[in-house]
Amino acid sequence: MSKRIKLGIFATHPVQYHVPIWRKLSSNPTLDVTVHYFSDHGVTEKLDRDFGVRFQWDGDLLAGYHYQFLSKLPIEQVSRGGIKKVASWLRESQFDCVVLHGYMPKFARQLAQYRNRGGFRVILRGEFSDINHQNSLRSFARELYLRWFYRKVDAFCYVGKNAKAHLEKRGIADERLFFSPYSIDDEFFRTQAE
Repeated sequence: MSKRIKLGIFATHPVQYHVPIWRKLSSNPTLDVTVHYFSDHGVTEKLDRDFGVRFQWDGDLLAGYHYQFLSKLPIEQVSRGGIKKVASWLRESQFDCVVLHGYMPKFARQLAQYRNRGGFRVILRGEFSDINHQNSLRSFARELYLRWFYRKVDAFCYVGKNAKAHLEKRGIADERLFFSPYSIDDEFFRTQAE
């Protein structure tokens, strides 16, 4: 049997509509998948400050795939969550490919920055958009950042037409673009209906 592809998925926290995808990927015998989280938001009961109520998902978001919490930051702080001793950690991990959800968290910047030294490919999935971004100094800084970040990405999984237009505007070649819409867990709903 040939070597399995070592896939590291990096996400802020377990999300109910991502988990079925992680499970499906983990069932593929050619992949060695580990999902890395930086917050346990939704898995353990905590106060949701936006809604003012205690919250926890009622389904098991951690079963059926291999995962690791690199931190358990409050959701409000998760974008500042990074990988400690990132260079040595990546050397030990020896990923063939990493999947990122978004470009703003500190860990996403770290992984993009270490892409070449780590010898892995980067796939970025997200709701990329230029909506609500006016011409301003902040928009100019954002544009510089995006151009730096996107140069370090091998493939883009875009959610919809606005995301695709955002990437095309920045000269991302069509062969690097892959449609990746939101999905649902068909089995879950089929079981509920029965």
